[in-house]
Amino acid sequence: KDGSFTKEQREYELEAPYLDVNSKILSWQNSIILGSGSLQANFSMQNSKRIEYEPGTTSGTKEDRIDLNLNTHTYDIHYITDPSKKAGITAGVQGMMQQSKNEGEFAIVPNSSTTDAGVYVVGRYDLKKITFLGGGRFDQRSLALSSYITPAHDTLFSKNDLTYRAPSYALGTVWKVSNDFAVRLNGAGGFTPPNAYQLADNGRKEGGYLYEKGDSSLKASVNRQLDLGVSYDRPSIGFTASVYNNIVSNFIYLNPTGTTIVSGSETLSYYKYLQGNANLNGAEFGFDLHPKSVAWVDLAVNYGMVRGTLSGDKGNLPLQPADKITAALTFQKAQMQNLYNPFVRIAVSNYAAQNRVAESETTTSGYTLFDIHLGGAIKISNQLIDITLSGTNLLNQSYYNHLSVLKPIHIHEMGRNICLRIRVPFGIVNPDKPAKKEVQGQK
Repeated sequence: KDGSFTKEQREYELEAPYLDVNSKILSWQNSIILGSGSLQANFSMQNSKRIEYEPGTTSGTKEDRIDLNLNTHTYDIHYITDPSKKAGITAGVQGMMQQSKNEGEFAIVPNSSTTDAGVYVVGRYDLKKITFLGGGRFDQRSLALSSYITPAHDTLFSKNDLTYRAPSYALGTVWKVSNDFAVRLNGAGGFTPPNAYQLADNGRKEGGYLYEKGDSSLKASVNRQLDLGVSYDRPSIGFTASVYNNIVSNFIYLNPTGTTIVSGSETLSYYKYLQGNANLNGAEFGFDLHPKSVAWVDLAVNYGMVRGTLSGDKGNLPLQPADKITAALTFQKAQMQNLYNPFVRIAVSNYAAQNRVAESETTTSGYTLFDIHLGGAIKISNQLIDITLSGTNLLNQSYYNHLSVLKPIHIHEMGRNICLRIRVPFGIVNPDKPAKKEVQGQK
């Protein structure tokens, strides 16, 4: 009855802190047949609004700690010649318009307006055992950074209009030595302009305990890369290997200074965006064993590494990932009694110690993680229901990820985690009855 309860007892709403994310997406994809080729015209619009509410200064109130409004428009229009021919060309234009605006107390990224535009052409030529691919494009990015001032980013960045433009290119070949063995060789060059965060950030990194300082004088990074890969694939065994070398001029990287800075009531590790010539090289190897005699067993092993150094004997690049080797043993069948597509996957991931660090960067010890995933689908009436039970870091290993933004304050990664997932894919037909096949020309 009216008057029997107070307003607080009658009405309910979420109390801060909580997160409210709203996204709206509209896309339009078109394919127009023109002779033996086709014209593809794709457009999209997206609005994302992210609000993080925190408790207000008085009891029962809340305030927008973070309120980011992001609008993005993209387009891609290109013509493709007949793909069944041994030679073909794709040519088109591509671009993006994006605006980000902070309306809350704290800013995640600087207020900015970005406009990208590019033209490109890609060619292909097929021989009996060799395929050649090549292409080039020219891009321009215009970036307008607006003035803003917040407690988290307490240095005013004056309005600045920046423009970057450069060509990119790529040339590669695939040589099918045999039906099982192929060799790939590619060379490429391109550029990456600095983003608004790298140019204008000056404050605590949201979600972490770092103070990051940008540099409005950063130039675009320009690279030249060469990579070589081989693959061998048989019915019972497969192998892949690739190596690459990437030379980058004006490489942009986040560098720990080894000092701290006071921001408000917090003392944070101080990081700065720097730029220099760098060399990055690495390798990836993969092995997959799936014997035909026991098709329900699969063993996959992968290894990856990367090395990054600054030119002029200036040492290692900071924040490089550690060497990693993973092994996954999977047992899977099409059906076991009333269980469809049952599987058990046992995975072991070993991360090497990261001792190749930059000046003022701390090392990270190596660690091994043990995971198990099992699941399958059950049928209720004519409906399949997928059930998966996963256990990650089952040995509850205490470790740091070398790239973690929480490592400076000694917060470890997640320990043992058990997850149960139930998924109902509506529309699946009865798996015991094969789908009806429509054969043209037959009654």
